[in-house]
Amino acid sequence: KGVGFSRFVGSGNAANTEISDYLEYLGNDPHTDTIILYIEGLRDGRRFLEVARRITPRKPVIALKAGKGAHGEKAVLSHSGSLAGPFELFRGMMEQAGIIEAETTEELVDLAAAFSSLPVPRGNRVGIMTLGGGWGVAAADAFEKEGLEMAELPPAVIEELDRYLPKFWSRRNPVDIVGNVQRSNHFRVLEKLATCDEVDVVISMGTLLGRDFWLENLFKSSIKPFLSMLRLHPLKIPFFQLSMWRGFRESLRRGGKHAPEGSGGIDPGEARQWTDAALVRLVRRLMKEQGKPVIAVAVNEGEGSASLRTHERGVFTAATPESAVRVAGKLAAYSRFLSNLSSKGTTS
Repeated sequence: KGVGFSRFVGSGNAANTEISDYLEYLGNDPHTDTIILYIEGLRDGRRFLEVARRITPRKPVIALKAGKGAHGEKAVLSHSGSLAGPFELFRGMMEQAGIIEAETTEELVDLAAAFSSLPVPRGNRVGIMTLGGGWGVAAADAFEKEGLEMAELPPAVIEELDRYLPKFWSRRNPVDIVGNVQRSNHFRVLEKLATCDEVDVVISMGTLLGRDFWLENLFKSSIKPFLSMLRLHPLKIPFFQLSMWRGFRESLRRGGKHAPEGSGGIDPGEARQWTDAALVRLVRRLMKEQGKPVIAVAVNEGEGSASLRTHERGVFTAATPESAVRVAGKLAAYSRFLSNLSSKGTTS
């Protein structure tokens, strides 16, 4: 994920110092921006709560609690000798203190990457741009659990998007760009969502699919299938090539033009934009100017993944629509916590 560590502490069985001591130290450490905790049990819950309350208004604290169930409690007892205690009690303590809960180790790392690279949103209204409708539906399904709202796009925004997208696009949020391959349109839609006052968080799905992705997957996605076809159906190769050429020629002919009846064509003038680096530059600019988190959902994961490449450049990338929504939900929850503190005049 490309997450860097300023400090790493293993507390062992906490004979002399325990998690509250380390939390307090990291809270005052100028080299630490986000704190992540793995907790099996607490020796002094009251002190932990007091320390956490002082830190969370200034720094995000993300915690993974182990020993949530009966089997986990037994494992914790045999591992560190800690009494895990009722999980719901601990969850209530985290909510009071503004600690962000991670449910898995994978989510713990995701949230660490997100909170170290994304601004905190002003609210919980989400705008989604998706290259295909299925991703948008999958993301929308996860909204209720995470306490998010689907942003209502104003008529003026919809009219503006009509200029770039085919007439059969969804005309609502999520914005399904129906496989539009004109990169400039991807960027226009993304910018329109980020600058919309009714949107607090932007999720972009499918746009992180630039030249880097194609070069990495050229053999697997293009050359290898062609070689298999050559071996199995050699007589069909000329027809395949003719069909490919006709499609490519038509795509070039329509490139750069608004195509209300179709999804547009390939515009050679957009070659520089078809890189993940171009998207990263746009996302970073939008987050800086608008103060809103923009979460991209990667298409390619694994070694040398988009998540690693983009986070090294200051942009968070989620592996799935659901993980993007979970991150958005945690950001919105932290925003509510900070807003409540501000309204009570208790920020420090």
